[in-house]
Amino acid sequence: MAEEHIRKAIEQKADPGYKHQLAQILFMQKDYTQGYALFYEVAQSDLSSSEVYYEAAQSKLNLNADKAEVLSLLDKA
Repeated sequence: MAEEHIRKAIEQKADPGYKHQLAQILFMQKDYTQGYALFYEVAQSDLSSSEVYYEAAQSKLNLNADKAEVLSLLDKA
């Protein structure tokens, strides 16, 4: 239900805040691939923060990514 509302909001306005919320929902649903893509997109926006980079790193960890890739994200956090 929340996911549907956020997706509709993104359709109307591609706000990074909405994308961050959707990324968090996808992460909780264990969709780490799509969650990471959105976290990284938000990290490249004006809403970039250590929290977003940490969440991106957590997604990569759950995808069994290379440790150097995860550390690179954590260094930006």
